[in-house]
Amino acid sequence: MAGSFLETVNAESVYAMKWFWMDLTHVRPVPGPSLGRLMEACGLREVTIALRSPVPREVTGGTLDASDPLVAALARLVFAPQDVAVTGVK
Repeated sequence: MAGSFLETVNAESVYAMKWFWMDLTHVRPVPGPSLGRLMEACGLREVTIALRSPVPREVTGGTLDASDPLVAALARLVFAPQDVAVTGVK
């Protein structure tokens, strides 16, 4: 069984996107769910999407009040994991 593995910057993380744009060879970000659909369209099965590389605690400050729904939603957007990995089996 052959497998495929893709890893890229998490397009859904505001924090991570600053690193994406620092590499001038990047053309456009592709969200993990879109990569997963592309892999399925190419005939891969058992496609999984995993978020990796959490933002370091010293960057987030570790002081966000997750009990406030608005703050929690904002934190998920700004400090979402920096990378997304998509795997599938041929």
